[in-house]
Amino acid sequence: ISDILNPSYFPASLPIQTPPNDDVITALEIYNDCLIIGRRDSIYALTGNTNREDVSQYVLYKVNSHTGIANPNCSDMLYSRMFFVGTDGNFYKLNPPSQNSTTMSTSQVNLTLDLTLEPFNLTVSDVRYAHTYFDGTYGLWYVQIGDITLVYNYQLMAWTRYNNINALNFFSMDGALRFCRA
Repeated sequence: ISDILNPSYFPASLPIQTPPNDDVITALEIYNDCLIIGRRDSIYALTGNTNREDVSQYVLYKVNSHTGIANPNCSDMLYSRMFFVGTDGNFYKLNPPSQNSTTMSTSQVNLTLDLTLEPFNLTVSDVRYAHTYFDGTYGLWYVQIGDITLVYNYQLMAWTRYNNINALNFFSMDGALRFCRA
């Protein structure tokens, strides 16, 4: 952790320990002034601004959510919101705190889209291996699950399905969305 007014000076290290100690951390994302720590069954937020005892300390608190973040490749910042694939097979956004920084919660963004029904017939295990990417130029969030690509339009709050893209990974190059296949 760097010093508060000297970002190139690292006076001490600060280990992060989230209870229970044996649960695997699946994602780390910067969100507002917090570090979001995703795990299989829970989400934590780390807030604070320095490691010096005389100024302030870091605070770790649990985010109000019944799910965790599925894997390291399925969480993205969509403008000012964090979107992710939950370990329960649904898609969520992390709502910012209203007034108190310890009141973050999640809300589901695929309420009208059930991936376990026709024509998808996916299992929760299939969805847990999703890869995502946010294209900020067009406001589109790409979610790749097997041979199904779902695209969420942030402005319209609507989903579109594409078949046979089979992307292993998404990335941006020269201002354009690219994907790679096997």
